[in-house]
Amino acid sequence: MNRSRESTTPRPSQVELLKRHGLRLDKGLGQHFLVDARIVDRIVSAVVDLEPDHVVEMASGAGALTFALLERGLAVTALELDERMIELLRSETVGASLEIRPTDLADCDFEAVLSDVEGRVVFVGNLPYKVTSPILFGLLPALRDARVGGAVVMVQAEVAQRMAAAPGGRTYGILSVLLQAELGIERVVRVRAGSFVPPPDVESAVVRLVRRDDAVDLDDDGRALVKQLFGQRRKQIGGLLRRGHELDDAAATRVLDRARLDASQRAETLAVADFVRLRDALREEAA
Repeated sequence: MNRSRESTTPRPSQVELLKRHGLRLDKGLGQHFLVDARIVDRIVSAVVDLEPDHVVEMASGAGALTFALLERGLAVTALELDERMIELLRSETVGASLEIRPTDLADCDFEAVLSDVEGRVVFVGNLPYKVTSPILFGLLPALRDARVGGAVVMVQAEVAQRMAAAPGGRTYGILSVLLQAELGIERVVRVRAGSFVPPPDVESAVVRLVRRDDAVDLDDDGRALVKQLFGQRRKQIGGLLRRGHELDDAAATRVLDRARLDASQRAETLAVADFVRLRDALREEAA
């Protein structure tokens, strides 16, 4: 889908908007607003490539992405916690294809948001760094919906590394396994601290998340197992299974044999497929 720039809402600068409305950023909310137009355009292009009919923007702030999305002729539902920014956007986007909802993203039911919009949906946002993981985990159920084309999110560069990390490294963990089981993870662009006002203490990265054709359903048991084993990531899985699942030595050996794993392995060496086999072997042992 080739979206033209048919905006009736010109894109103002973030600094100009904040001055116009007499606003200061709230450190308590972790606000760092994107001011680099080139990065904004990269993000919007990554969204448009997913061919959305409707975009759900997470943490819209003063509208750095919002205005750019509207320029491309997209209908937008903006989720924002700060009432001051909500009023700013409402006053600056009269007549635009924009709905703004007061929302705490860390406690958001994204599936409920989907139920109120039509067509193919893509999520996008510069996620608040303090609550990035809860937002990503909360977003996962919505990304399973057939109407969702994917998500484009800005996160800390370190978090982006964890999301895409391979087994065996120190950055590989719960986030890596739970996301990679269901999503393809593509880094779009690295973002320097100077692209924000005020500059954060870390660099950031934009990643695009798209549902995998071969997505694995870890289900509640599998996700609980991932969290249990990574809770003591440096411990050998044999001992963790015996203690965490009340298995004697013989039962633990049977489970590991079925899963084709060794008792001396650690969680950080297990791929998604290993966790699936281990979950299934535990179920068979309990049957």
